[in-house]
Amino acid sequence: MLEITIALQFVLGEYVEASIIGALLLFNTAIGFFHESRAQSTIAALKSRLALNASVLRDGAWTTFPAAELVPGDIVKLTLGMVVAADVRVREGSILLDQSMLTGESLPVEAGPGIETYAGALVRRGEAIAEVLATGARTKFGRTAELVRTAYVVSTQQKAVFRVVRNLAGFNGAVNVDVTTSSAFTLRKVFYTVPSRLIGHRLRVRLYDDRLECFQGATHIVTLRRGRAQPTGKHDHVIDYRHVIHSLRRKPMALLNLVYRAQLFPRRAYALAFDALLAGLGERSACRAMVDRLNRRQSLLAASLWQ
Repeated sequence: MLEITIALQFVLGEYVEASIIGALLLFNTAIGFFHESRAQSTIAALKSRLALNASVLRDGAWTTFPAAELVPGDIVKLTLGMVVAADVRVREGSILLDQSMLTGESLPVEAGPGIETYAGALVRRGEAIAEVLATGARTKFGRTAELVRTAYVVSTQQKAVFRVVRNLAGFNGAVNVDVTTSSAFTLRKVFYTVPSRLIGHRLRVRLYDDRLECFQGATHIVTLRRGRAQPTGKHDHVIDYRHVIHSLRRKPMALLNLVYRAQLFPRRAYALAFDALLAGLGERSACRAMVDRLNRRQSLLAASLWQ
């Protein structure tokens, strides 16, 4: 995924971003190797707990065999200090077992006839005869080691790298713009409105694929939807009526001939209502009524934010 992003950045001529993403890719790879190494060390530690010997009843005599040679159905002897080499069921005797390696329980537990215990448990007291139920990778302990081997969780560092790469891939540069008396600026053939308090100020605009982030100095001011000029070269408009309502209140008739009037209305119902007002009241009264309606909507929205 990151390799494709690097290639696209080179194609688009964004060599700095491509170099940064390449460096982050190497960093991400190093993190992956580090976590893989830790996982392998954990697996080795788990497997070492299974690399044991066991006292097994074979041909009527007790013989010591490596745990790897145990099979289900074997009869084994569990004595003080031994590590249980397989999942077993106690048949005779009574023992005190420390199973904290597998269950996390801090206190040892008593095990008597009929009780099952697991590979990796330590015999703290007593002696017992038990029947083997599962061995090797089929034991509870073995399955734990396999889960550690196959599990993959994206680390916090890797998530941070992906976030940086995503932002770099979507970042298209930054430019300075001046806000005009119409509470707007034009950038790449797109007309954007901004809050009226910014009239006369210079903004630093960061361009992303889906949005514009506007700053005044180091302070974030507003986020705008990214507009695109039409294929014919005609300008696009990204309008928020709340940004220009102050001007319309002073000159309501300006609404009649606004080139971005269609984008000004928050919903299509407002455009239909304006057409009805024009037909019923005439231009001057219709413009004044619609501006008043938009102003009331803004006041209601502002009041709801304070509640």
